[in-house]
Amino acid sequence: EYIRTALTRFRNHEPSRAGSVMIGIADKLSEAEIESLAAYLTQLQLSERKEQQASAQLLGMDVH
Repeated sequence: EYIRTALTRFRNHEPSRAGSVMIGIADKLSEAEIESLAAYLTQLQLSERKEQQASAQLLGMDVH
């Protein structure tokens, strides 16, 4: 639900999303494409190790 909502808000140029590069990307998506992307991304799962690495990278930490 979060992904679908976020992409829709970007596509609709919601003021709170102003200046985001995602507006140009989401602007080209149809409702069906947003639904498909949300369904696909939601079903992806990372292993616990990969999730820890991804989280650390987002926080700027170096984890091996």
